[in-house]
Amino acid sequence: MQNLDILILSSVVTTLFLVFIGYVGRELIKASKEPQTGEEGGPRADLVRYVGKIFDSEEEPKNKKIQKVNIEIVYDEEADSRER
Repeated sequence: MQNLDILILSSVVTTLFLVFIGYVGRELIKASKEPQTGEEGGPRADLVRYVGKIFDSEEEPKNKKIQKVNIEIVYDEEADSRER
């Protein structure tokens, strides 16, 4: 009876190990078929890109946007007055 417990436990562990090896092999084959883009992917890379967008300084301040709109309105009004 004692040997039967060890036999069942070892067969379960062996089966789980073979299933694990099968999934690892499948993922490696799938990864080798996909083209390498050169860009890092995955959740960590997505988080880094997201945080980078938050602190990106390329966005114009709101004051400059308002000034641009005001300047465009003035130019439009001047063009309208010249046409009359």
